[in-house]
Amino acid sequence: MTRSEIPAVVPRVRAGAVVAMMLCVFALGCAEYASVGVLPEIAGSLGISVPTAGSIVTVYAVTVAVSGPLLAVAVTGVPKKPLMAVLMSLFAIGNAIGAVAPNYGTLLAGRAVSALAVSTFVAAAIVVVTGMVPPERAASAISWITSGLILAMILGAPVCTYLGKQFGWRVAFLGLAVLGAVGVALLIALVPGAPSESAGPTAKLNELRTVTRPAVLAALGVTVLGQMAVFVTFTYISSLFEQVGGFRPVSVSLVMLLFGIGGVFGNFVGGKLADRSLMGAMSGLLLALSAVLAAFSVSIFQPAAAVVNAFALGVVGFALTPAYQARVLGVAGSSTLAIATNTSGINVGIALGAWLGGTCLDAGFRLPDVGWIGGGVGLAAVLVAVLMLLSDRRRRTT
Repeated sequence: MTRSEIPAVVPRVRAGAVVAMMLCVFALGCAEYASVGVLPEIAGSLGISVPTAGSIVTVYAVTVAVSGPLLAVAVTGVPKKPLMAVLMSLFAIGNAIGAVAPNYGTLLAGRAVSALAVSTFVAAAIVVVTGMVPPERAASAISWITSGLILAMILGAPVCTYLGKQFGWRVAFLGLAVLGAVGVALLIALVPGAPSESAGPTAKLNELRTVTRPAVLAALGVTVLGQMAVFVTFTYISSLFEQVGGFRPVSVSLVMLLFGIGGVFGNFVGGKLADRSLMGAMSGLLLALSAVLAAFSVSIFQPAAAVVNAFALGVVGFALTPAYQARVLGVAGSSTLAIATNTSGINVGIALGAWLGGTCLDAGFRLPDVGWIGGGVGLAAVLVAVLMLLSDRRRRTT
């Protein structure tokens, strides 16, 4: 994934801007996973329990989900380049606070500050990158931005965990602060400027009206349902492989790496498919996702089949990400609020999926059942996507 590959989607003169924004999104993604691998070290250093330390993950996720839409309204009309630079500066400052935090409360505050940047930055980056390409290539352009999040999961998370284990958890947060500062410098140097947008009360009201359009709400609903379907199953994938499939922990790590590789591949393929037929691709991919999730209820009893199933889940699950954002962009225009809300919706779907899976297990369902339960939620997303597709066709014929 080098600069020389990017001009197939965006003009060569803008490739540096795409690299800069992708690196920033990579940093934002790393921050989401960074604390997970070093929770025991954080707990021991600050004199708290591991469950209490786990709250820093929750605070980050909740802040991302809630702050995105609110901040997007507040910054309506602010030019995207300085907006992104300020957001990444907040991210760097928040992680620097975490790195030197003397106590649990200060660490929580630092995590909250760094999380403020996520949804609105991703939304602004998507608006900028899709403005560089023709509309028929929007989904592929989005896939370059979202690839930063996937690379954070398969590369950034292990590196942060290694740094935290070897040199102390504060070094991991310091590394994120440095990465954020580098991102700010690259944004300033490489992202082209743009004129100011309308920023008055009318502009903010128009943004709010855009998000409440039925077509936009339906698109947001598909995002939430699709992510919810994935995380009903994915939240418990380690337990599935270890407790049901009989895999050793080290083998599960390799399965997760394979899942991530599938995600990188799927992200770019999904962008290409969505460019050709957005709603057709989304409907077909959601149907495939439902099948892949449901298959876990059976494949987990056959090691080879379960590994293939995990790779397929990575491919199909992440192939949908560019389509989700491209659909919102298509029905909402260049609305930062709508895209930020959709990004927050991804986190809402993750939380709801984990909750539904846990609730079903507590109610007496077996671990393999999370596969077909996730597949059922996926079918609900298929239904909404098909209804949107039919609505689009009716609109074109009238």
